[in-house]
Order: sequence, then C-alpha cells, then structure tokens
Amino acid sequence: MKVPVPLREPGAYRALLTVTGEGMTVARRAIDLAVVDATHGERTHGVTPTFGLVMPSVEDAALPLVKTLAVRMDPDFAMIPAWRPGYEAAASTARIGVIADVVDALLDRRIEPMLMIDALPPSIASTRHLDGWQIQQFLGTGDAQARALLEPWLLAFGSHVEHWQIGGLTG
Repeated sequence: MKVPVPLREPGAYRALLTVTGEGMTVARRAIDLAVVDATHGERTHGVTPTFGLVMPSVEDAALPLVKTLAVRMDPDFAMIPAWRPGYEAAASTARIGVIADVVDALLDRRIEPMLMIDALPPSIASTRHLDGWQIQQFLGTGDAQARALLEPWLLAFGSHVEHWQIGGLTG
C-alpha cells in the first residue's frame, strides 16, 4: 500500500504508522524524513546555516558510504563522530586517516566539517574513575594524558576544522 505524503516545505518530519485491530494497537512503526530544498545547488554556503547533518557513529569501513550520503545531501555543515563508542587512543592513526578523507570531501563541496568528541576511551575512563560521558571534565584538567590524546587530532585537523563538539551528545 502506498500513501502519498504531500511534503513541500524543507524540514525534518516523522511519519508514524499505527496498525490497530479490535480496538488495540497491533504494531507501530516510525520513519524520520528530511526534505531538502530542491534548489540546494543554488544555495550559498557560508551564510547562516540552514541545514546540517549529524553523521552516525559507524565503523571505519562504513565511513565512505556515509561520506557519499553526506556529500549528496549537501548540508551546510556535517558533524563527524571522531571517537566511536569504545574508541581507544591506539586506533587514532587509522581513524584519523579515514576521517581525513571525509573531511577533504566535505571541504571540496564547501560543507563545513565539525568533529565530535563525546566520550572518553574506556581505558582512560576506568583509570580516572570517570564515566565515558565525562569527556569535558577530563580534557579540562590540563592533564598531560589529555593533551596527548588530543594532539594527533589537532595536528591532523586543527587548520581544516574550525568547530569541534566536545561532550554533550551522549551525556
């Protein structure tokens, strides 16, 4: 069965399907939709952002697909999760390499990349007696380990990424 949805205005929408039988809800499904301005090619980047994208936290192997989707959606900015859940500092070099490809593709399209660091690596959280979401408390200490954890990221992206989201999304 097809149901036409007459969405004409850009925005975020949620479609909800509820199946009932004998006065009871039998099933319920929802899907989130984004309607993007059809004139996105004419949109001027660099002015007040009107459309942004929070990229999902995915394995490195899936980032090229997410990058393709992000470029096709042509947002004004895209938030990229730098540290995935369970991220450990030993994986920095590989993760930075994969994210650098995404950042370069976004910059080529004049899409502003924003890196998100919203959780502490589990090994650091446990040794410091912090919860994973307490990234701001850890980075705000001025601790040498905090600087060492951020240093490769700042060296790789410090001159290309103007905005960073530190904490707040998982806490």
